[in-house]
Amino acid sequence: MLLAVDDGIHAVAYDAVRVTISLPVSITRDRNDAIVHFPTIAGKNYRVETATFLGGSPQTWTTLLDNIAGTGNLSDARHTNAFAYPACFYRVSVLP
Repeated sequence: MLLAVDDGIHAVAYDAVRVTISLPVSITRDRNDAIVHFPTIAGKNYRVETATFLGGSPQTWTTLLDNIAGTGNLSDARHTNAFAYPACFYRVSVLP
């Protein structure tokens, strides 16, 4: 997103802004698998990533599924054997 500021006196200033929006994501269990459910927008593509530890520098994320086509409904990503790990964290991103 590009933000422009104009006070009517000085030159117009432009700056890029990154906007982070959190949408409801849920996780259900199917035997030893975790299923990540997330809302999508038709025409957008998504990536689901997972990490077994938060706090690394830099943080390490592994792509679980990529280029998931949005439908305007909930989409699912299955993480096989997720419950074999002591902890799993997930993030869903909209691809450019």
